[in-house]
Amino acid sequence: MHHPSENTLSPQEAIAALQWLAEAGVEDTIGDSPADWFAFDAAPPPPPVAKIISAPMASPKAEAPVAEAAPIYTSQGTAALIAAARAAADACTTLEELRDAVHAFEGCALKKLATNTLFADGNPDSGLMLIGDAPDSDDDREGTPFSGITGRLLDKMFAAIGRTR
Repeated sequence: MHHPSENTLSPQEAIAALQWLAEAGVEDTIGDSPADWFAFDAAPPPPPVAKIISAPMASPKAEAPVAEAAPIYTSQGTAALIAAARAAADACTTLEELRDAVHAFEGCALKKLATNTLFADGNPDSGLMLIGDAPDSDDDREGTPFSGITGRLLDKMFAAIGRTR
């Protein structure tokens, strides 16, 4: 078994791989040496805990400090939101119904900060589905998943395999 940092490509294969990456639009690397991201045994870090504080604004005349309200998202509250989201999704039988349910769902605090609620883009009958990470600011501004730089890279990647969105 070879070590991940060992070079197993011939010079011609390495050049061809770099040319393919450049044509696909890759401009940056993550690190200086190769890494097998699937080989790490370390457990992922725990997800961040959101704590939202809700307290009325104190008037200039108020003498006593305003007490901090309890966090809105408790483990019981989160479980209820997850159950409500799952029930709404389970009730859908078409992609359009699911899109409407996502747009109508008010249990996500991110929705209050976003300009657009993003759901999907493209032809649902294409036979190909791509799942990406959380929408970025370009996606939110455009109202379409995979916008901006990431969208241009995705378009180049699709073109490389003879596909379009």
